[in-house]
Amino acid sequence: MIDIIYKPGWKAVKAIYPRKNWIRKIWRPMILTFVMFCSALYAQTDCLELITTVSSWIINGYPSILGFILSGYVLLIGFVGSDFLLALEKQQRSDKVSLFQIVSSTFVVVISVVLFTYMLGTLFCFVQECHIEWPFNNHWYIFYNYGALVVILFSFAYSLFTLYDVVINIFNMGQLASAIARRKLKDKEKKIDAKG
Repeated sequence: MIDIIYKPGWKAVKAIYPRKNWIRKIWRPMILTFVMFCSALYAQTDCLELITTVSSWIINGYPSILGFILSGYVLLIGFVGSDFLLALEKQQRSDKVSLFQIVSSTFVVVISVVLFTYMLGTLFCFVQECHIEWPFNNHWYIFYNYGALVVILFSFAYSLFTLYDVVINIFNMGQLASAIARRKLKDKEKKIDAKG
C-alpha cells in the first residue's frame, strides 16, 4: 500500500482518499438532483432554459469557488516544514496514511470535481449558444435535453456537496494550528517560569 501512496497521480489519490467518501457523497447529490428535476417537470419549465440557467450559474460562480479552494490548498502546502505539518504527519489512520495525505487528497478530489463541473457547464453553454440542430426527430431531442439536464444538475449538486469537505478541512486545519500555538505558548510560559 505504501508504495502506491507515494506515487504521483490518481493512483495515489485513489489509495489515500477514503473510499467511503466516494459512496457517501453520491446519495445527497442524487436526492437533490431528483428533487430539482421533479420540480422542473412539475413546473413544466423549458428544459433548454433550465440547462442554460444552471450552466450560467456554474460559469459565473465556480471561478470564485475554485479560487477559494485553491487558496485553502495553497495554505496547506505553505505549512510544509512547519510544526503544523509535523503534527498532521504524526496522526495516521490504521493503513499508515497520514492526515496530511488525507487532507491533500480531499483538496485534489474537490478541485477536480469543481473543475469538471465548470468544464461541463461551459460545454453546455457553448452548445446552447451554437443552436445546433440535432439529427433526431422531435421525440428524441426531448430525451437528450432531459438527459443533459440530469447530468448538469447532478454535477452541480455533487460539486456543491464536496465543498463541505473543503470547509471542514480548513476548519480542522485551523483547530490543529490553534492547538500547536497553544502548546508553544505553554512551553514558552514554562521556560519563563523556570528562569524566574
